Amino acid sequence: MNIRTVARREADAPHDPGLADVTADLMAEFGAHLERAAVSEAVREGLRDLQCSPAAARVVGLDRLARNRLIALVEQGESQAR
Repeated sequence: MNIRTVARREADAPHDPGLADVTADLMAEFGAHLERAAVSEAVREGLRDLQCSPAAARVVGLDRLARNRLIALVEQGESQAR
């Protein structure tokens, strides 16, 4: 199953040292269902949404937020396949 994503330029994404780690963890979990671009986009969007959060809470919040968005994408794709 392929989920279409809109690619954005890397320069548009905020930089965070934990971004690659969160993306890698979520790719291990969702890579069988989603393309890397979809996982990366969910992580970047989550990071943008959490910019004002304290740094210590940001990584945990980012992981949860991106995971929830990816679950929704997978469920949406499965319901469209039926």
